[in-house]
Parts: sequence; structure tokens; C-alpha cells
Amino acid sequence: MNYTNKHRLSNLLVSILTSDTGNQSPQGLRVTRLINPPRIGVLLKHYRDRIEVDVGDTVASAFGTAFHSWVESAITQMNDPSYILEERIAADINIGNGPVTISGQLDIQKVRADGSIDIKDTKTCAMYKVKAKKYEDWEKQLNVYAWLVRQTKKVNSISVLAFMKDWKRDAYNPPCAVQEIPIPLWPEEKAERYIKKRVKLHTTASVDNLPLCTDEERWVREAKTVAIVKPGARKATKLFTTKEEAQQYIEESGEDFRLEKRKPFYIRCENWCEVAPFCDQHKRG
Repeated sequence: MNYTNKHRLSNLLVSILTSDTGNQSPQGLRVTRLINPPRIGVLLKHYRDRIEVDVGDTVASAFGTAFHSWVESAITQMNDPSYILEERIAADINIGNGPVTISGQLDIQKVRADGSIDIKDTKTCAMYKVKAKKYEDWEKQLNVYAWLVRQTKKVNSISVLAFMKDWKRDAYNPPCAVQEIPIPLWPEEKAERYIKKRVKLHTTASVDNLPLCTDEERWVREAKTVAIVKPGARKATKLFTTKEEAQQYIEESGEDFRLEKRKPFYIRCENWCEVAPFCDQHKRG
């Protein structure tokens, strides 16, 4: 990966933002990669020497790294031996043509009196995620972690310690900027089926066999407007929330307009995917 500095940040800021203090053990197929689209994993590996990331776009990642360090330090100071911090766990799963190693680093494991484990993952997030209860990605990640732990221990619960970065005191917002959110713990059979399906997708994907990312994986935002456009014009004359409203306006105006449904917007592709410049699916829209 190559860093750019489009905003001409100082050497000090560049050094802060590009420092890497994480534990990046290469063992096996990482949980974070497993739950991510295979297309991204293949393109990251294939184009790693050509990928460019601007240092100004790494702030969120830097905050995440600093946040995890702070949490680890704070819990360590509690001097409570029932907490296991930042442990990397690996286990093999067989999908029919030999074992594949899955590995993940768990933020916090709380050992209960009976020896079972409460898995707690720390997340910094936007407030809308908590308000909308959009936890599908967290549910997948934590249940794969639970499968790893279950290879040797019993798992009692999984949860996310969610710290909302943009929280504001308001009657319509969550009452506090931090919440512990319980996540449904899948039966072991469901978790294993999910992992096998994801492993097969990743191990069969290649540059010549790239599966498409789903709309969910691309973080689609469906267009909620219909535009009316005059022939030859580049910009819309007016926007409407429904096709019926737009059609009624055209009929009442008596002018020559055409209807134009706005295309969906893929948030991940446009703003967050490092391999978007090399992705034909993104280029097709």
C-alpha cells in the first residue's frame, strides 16, 4: 500500500496516522476478512503494490487503534484476572478439501465462575447505527469469534461495547454515549454452516473468478427521489418522492419532461473501499 498526502499534512501528522501498532499476525483466514466480500480480499492482494490511500483518510482507523489501546490499558489497571484481553485464537475447519485455519483477535473475554466465557467486542460507531439497531455485521463477526472459543470452552454470551462518537444529548437519542449491546448467540450448527459457506467463497475466489459484492456488502443507499428533466438538460428541474407525484406535475404543467429515477448510491464503494479504482463492478455502477 502506498500513502499519498493530498492535504499536505505535516511530517508529524503523517507519522502519527501511518504508525502501525496493531498485532497483525498472518495466521490463517482472519475473521474480519472472512465476513468481508471475497472480491475485496482478492483485489487487495492482487493490487497491493498499486493501492493508494491518502493519510487524511486514515483518521478513523487511527482513532480505532488508539481507542482499543485505551480500553486495554484501562482494563489492565483493574488487575482482574478474570479478564482476558486481545487474545488471538485460531481453529481449523474442514470444507471437504482439507482444513482451513480461521483466526481472530478478541478484544475482551470475561471468564465466569463456571469457566464459561462472555465475549465483549469494543466498537466506536455512529449514533445512527445504534438508533437503527443495524447490528448484522457485528452479529456475524461475534458469532465467528464465539465459534473459535467454543472449540475449547463454553460461551455464555456475546455483546458489543458501543461508543457513539457523534452522540448528543437529545430526547430522541440514546440516553448515553456508550451502551453494552447484547448480540444473539447462534447455535453452533448455524455458526459452522455460515463459516463453511464463507470459507468456500473466499477459497474459490480469484482474479479470474471474482464473485460480485451484494448490495448489502456495498452499503447501498436506495434513491428515494424521482427527477423530471427537460430534453437536453443536464440537471433536474424538480425532484419528487414518488413517480406518481412527478407524473402529476408533468400533466399539470403541460411541458415536455422525462422521468429519471435516481440511481442507488453505494457508500462503501464511493467512500471506503481501497480497491474501488480496480473494481469493474464499481465502474459499472
